[in-house]
Amino acid sequence: WDGRSVSLEAQAEGPLLAVTELDMTEDLLVERIGEDKAYAPLFEAAFGTATITLRRAAHALASFERTLLAGDAPFDRWWFGKDDTALSADARRGYEVFRTKGGCAGCHSIRPAEAAFSDFEFHATGAGGANESDLGRFAVTGRPEDKRRFRTPSLRNVAHTAPYFHDGSAATLRDVIDHYDRGGQMVSGVKPEISPLHLTGSEKADLEAFLRALSSPILGPVPAPIAVAAPASAPSLAERARSDANPRAIRLEASDRLEKKDGADADALAALLVASTRLDEANLIDDALERTKPLWPGNALLRREGGVALVHRARLESPPDAGMLKEAEKALAENDAEGGDPVGSLELAYARHLLGDSARARSAYERALFAADENVGEKAFAGLKSLVGGTPERYGAILDDLGRTFPRPPAVVVRAGAQLLEANVHARRALALLFDPKVEPTVLRSPRTLVLRARLERTEDRHTEATADEHAALAAAPADRVVVAGVEALWREHRPLASFEDCDALDRDFALLFDAVKGDPWRTAAFHNDLAFRFREVVSTYAWRAEGRTQQLAEGAPAGAKRLLARTVELYEAAVAAIPSGAADLPFGERWSYAAIWNDAALMRHYWLDVRDLPKAEAGYLRAFELTDGAYMDTYFYNLQYLYGFELPGNEETWYRLARRASERILKESPAGLVPDEMKREAARRDAEALAKVLDARARPPAPK
Repeated sequence: WDGRSVSLEAQAEGPLLAVTELDMTEDLLVERIGEDKAYAPLFEAAFGTATITLRRAAHALASFERTLLAGDAPFDRWWFGKDDTALSADARRGYEVFRTKGGCAGCHSIRPAEAAFSDFEFHATGAGGANESDLGRFAVTGRPEDKRRFRTPSLRNVAHTAPYFHDGSAATLRDVIDHYDRGGQMVSGVKPEISPLHLTGSEKADLEAFLRALSSPILGPVPAPIAVAAPASAPSLAERARSDANPRAIRLEASDRLEKKDGADADALAALLVASTRLDEANLIDDALERTKPLWPGNALLRREGGVALVHRARLESPPDAGMLKEAEKALAENDAEGGDPVGSLELAYARHLLGDSARARSAYERALFAADENVGEKAFAGLKSLVGGTPERYGAILDDLGRTFPRPPAVVVRAGAQLLEANVHARRALALLFDPKVEPTVLRSPRTLVLRARLERTEDRHTEATADEHAALAAAPADRVVVAGVEALWREHRPLASFEDCDALDRDFALLFDAVKGDPWRTAAFHNDLAFRFREVVSTYAWRAEGRTQQLAEGAPAGAKRLLARTVELYEAAVAAIPSGAADLPFGERWSYAAIWNDAALMRHYWLDVRDLPKAEAGYLRAFELTDGAYMDTYFYNLQYLYGFELPGNEETWYRLARRASERILKESPAGLVPDEMKREAARRDAEALAKVLDARARPPAPK
């Protein structure tokens, strides 16, 4: 748990000798084992002689422990492609919670070729109650940052191993899930590395089902879970279908339920429509529509979800299918006439928009603006913008009209002002709307609106007010990715750094962002990298150009510049530390982004003489090169090229291999995406040809004298 033992053998010796455990001496151990005459031939067979020692006993125990492997769990059969049906529908949903909202896979890692369910690192999650003397990894290292950190255990067969945590303080799997859902707890003054998850009752149940699916059949039946009362307002299957991270799993569950109930479950039919629509696959939508259409006349929910599905199905055709759109418009208009809802109005607007009925489409879009869900409102604004051709003047006129006309719901007024700002028109009108005294304060303090208002304040150099709005937005919605990304962009691009005190304040504020994205490796790495870049820009104003491409702090640079340079290096190192160890298995676009961060961190160690570390720079460049198989645009040319050509001679063979690969792979970013960078490829080809000649000359035997 605290990493005190470096091997199974060392761990086996510990309990035998520990005063608080078996409290034996080596002599007593040898005597005790020797009393059983059956052991002598076993020791002789294993070690060559019958001599018994503590070391041999530990080797024997460790050898036995290495046989304690129990695989072929339902998860294994599903994950490694042996049986696609091995994992139940609730366990598959639980896997999505484990992988996404729960953030479990950040530490209990799973890879395509292996699934140890552990990163083997040490983390502080507040597990184990408030025992102040239980200091975890700190007891071994003595480093303050290791207080209350314990090693991540594997989750294999976890249903068999209650109680949980290092001290057995959690009696059941649900207790463990509840602990993490609360965001852990502070113990011994150590803040947990996790944040509240806000899981629903059904998400907790699904997560437990997934954990129970990690049990090997070798161990016998999985122990029954402790009964947990269902939440009073458990969401329907159709409601879950709208938000679940895995609509395919929801669709399977709906199909299973319909099969058991002979197709007579309205909730499952609605879920089938919703999940199929979210999957955006024509054959699945067609199947769901065929099964539900006969029931539309007497069921408003199915008619509404069916209309939405038809709009999406029509848009999968090129051009959109007019017949389907007319059928969808009819179903959704009937729903709208019966009271409707903002989402239904939005889909009705889409249908009318695509059919060319602009006047009635605008009316439906405006009704959709009343949605409490900001995402729906923003989509309605986007539809209005498209409807008028997207020109600032025409779109601005609609927005201005929406903002002026009372009694509009206050939320619509505020969003109209925000959209005026987004459209970069009528800035003064936007300002007036965003601070209108007629608007309720609760609406004005919508987190996303606060971010937009802060942007307006930044453009007018009202930085104190902007900072207050940004802090309020983060405090109100730390889990809203739109809010977090919006605040980070404002602090990265628009926040002035006129003094070292400004830098310190920005550093403190970025700590809020780091907390908000814990468990999200990409944003953690990117945010650290972004802050490092801003600080590097400030430090550069105190530097001078040295030989070649290097630079260093000028003589007499203030202590603040030196401190900021050290902090910049720390941030770059934190950025690369956040990059997942399995990044090489990610899609190319993600690998490209991570390669950029490795490259930036290596630049710092390469070209800044004050903090230069060429082996670290080389390792960083090579990692960026490997992640993209030589494609990342700047890693080879100029960085590796300059490093091997001028600063690390004697690496011609390595350089040659890199040059050959780079000559085929280097890409650059363009409006069309990633395209070949022929100039840099040609430079790599020339390097490869020159290096080949050097290596050939070395390999040839010397000419006879």
